[in-house]
Amino acid sequence: MLGDITLKVDTNGDEYLQYCRERQTKTRQGDNLSNLRKTGPIAMENKNDHSRCPVFAYKLYRQKRPETMKKDDSPFYIQATTFQDDNYGSKLLWYKAQRLGTKSISKIIKSMATEALPNNDKRLTGHSARKGSIQKQKDAGVQDTEIVQRTGHKNVNSLLSYSNTSLEQQKKTSLMLSTNNPKISNSKTHTMTKPVETITQSQ
Repeated sequence: MLGDITLKVDTNGDEYLQYCRERQTKTRQGDNLSNLRKTGPIAMENKNDHSRCPVFAYKLYRQKRPETMKKDDSPFYIQATTFQDDNYGSKLLWYKAQRLGTKSISKIIKSMATEALPNNDKRLTGHSARKGSIQKQKDAGVQDTEIVQRTGHKNVNSLLSYSNTSLEQQKKTSLMLSTNNPKISNSKTHTMTKPVETITQSQ
């Protein structure tokens, strides 16, 4: 629903979106208080790049929605349409008061993934975005307890099937185990210029 996402402003004046209404899922039941996340995941504005700013995209999307589709109980995803604008001499994207089906959403996500990864030889689905997001967070050193607050998993062990240990992480672990100096494992200047063998990550 559109009301599941709220536009907020923090104490620094930065805008962000917050998912504030827990929905029924197989792991989290919205009517069970013990299954609710303490804090809904957020998406901060990107002031440097509007093309990658979730807040900018949200505002534009909401602006182009029909008035009847701006209520809290309106479906979040609605169908797009185009019309000819003589002032610009081109067709403009707008939206109409009709819910977008789950199959259409899956096709859009798959199309976006294919466009973003044109040389990818793996099978991409709508779930690939979720898995890729978890892997990116783990590679950046985000704690599992923080990741599950964003993804909605109830147990951190559920993340095991979503991510692999990156090559850099394997290097750090190997160095930590093979030296008596713990500082080496955290050194940013140490590099492996010629690995003995290529480590192939499991898919």
